[in-house]
Amino acid sequence: MDICTPMQFRNALMHPDMCFRYFAAAQFDPGTLTNSKYYSECEVRHYGKRIMLYAPISRYSMDMTKRAIGVLPKKSRCIGSLTLYSNEMLCTGLGNHRCSIVSEHLPEGTLLSEALYTFTRSHLLQGLEQLEQELKDIDMSVNNMHPDNIIVDRKYAWHVIRPYYASQGAGNDVDAFNKLRELIDRCSLADVVDGRVDEEYAPYGCCKDKNGHTVYEMCEGLHRFTSNMGTGFKDGEGNIVIEDIYHSATDFMEDRSVVQTFDYKMGIIDRSGKYILEPIYHNVEFNLDNGISRVVNKGHHALFDYFGKQISEWTPITDSK
Repeated sequence: MDICTPMQFRNALMHPDMCFRYFAAAQFDPGTLTNSKYYSECEVRHYGKRIMLYAPISRYSMDMTKRAIGVLPKKSRCIGSLTLYSNEMLCTGLGNHRCSIVSEHLPEGTLLSEALYTFTRSHLLQGLEQLEQELKDIDMSVNNMHPDNIIVDRKYAWHVIRPYYASQGAGNDVDAFNKLRELIDRCSLADVVDGRVDEEYAPYGCCKDKNGHTVYEMCEGLHRFTSNMGTGFKDGEGNIVIEDIYHSATDFMEDRSVVQTFDYKMGIIDRSGKYILEPIYHNVEFNLDNGISRVVNKGHHALFDYFGKQISEWTPITDSK
């Protein structure tokens, strides 16, 4: 019977050596477990590789998987492939049975839903146009162009994950690509051209200083700057007060900056560079109105106050993808 419950999948992940055949050595954090309409899914490390595992929780799941496997290219840089492992997982409970599992290798990078706010417009458009062309070249449509289903790597290339809605024939994603272009124009960082921000998209000005750093307008007494090392902050006299060790950072707002490290983890610092929230989370959203941060990590979210104290329990995020 190729169907299980999320609880059976969770139990198997917590006891992989007893419940899996091929994935018996999978390393799993229970917090990564989420559910969609057809699958219970999680991310694991398997012999050093980053892999998404999908367990069928609907009677339509396996039909969808087999259809997708039949149309997906065997090898493609822009879209992942799915592998079906028949009778891979032991489902325990009333009437034990074995269930098939689907796997997908994941590229290293950051989700587009986060990259929209931390990458520049030109880099994001570069990835979008490259993906659009590559899908045309392999005559495929993704049909699930959600920002949480696209990973952007360090070279700004886009990789589609969760490709079980993919179909043969290019061109069905035109509206989705247009919506992504609108998101990029609205959310992405401005481009720097010859030491100045592209005026059409610039929320504020910037310039190059004598060190070749791109320095943005002062906000709350500090200039955010970027170098070939990363992002940091300078005072009004050009002295570095917070080193350029971050992949990205927001301007200071109410004495707080949301920062992202080069391993794509997020946190909050104050104007001295002290951590209010350590950069160990998948996403951090700071609310200017009340000083409360919504923090997302491993499929769960919680609220933290202005001083970094947790004020709500970690609760699972409902996956609507």
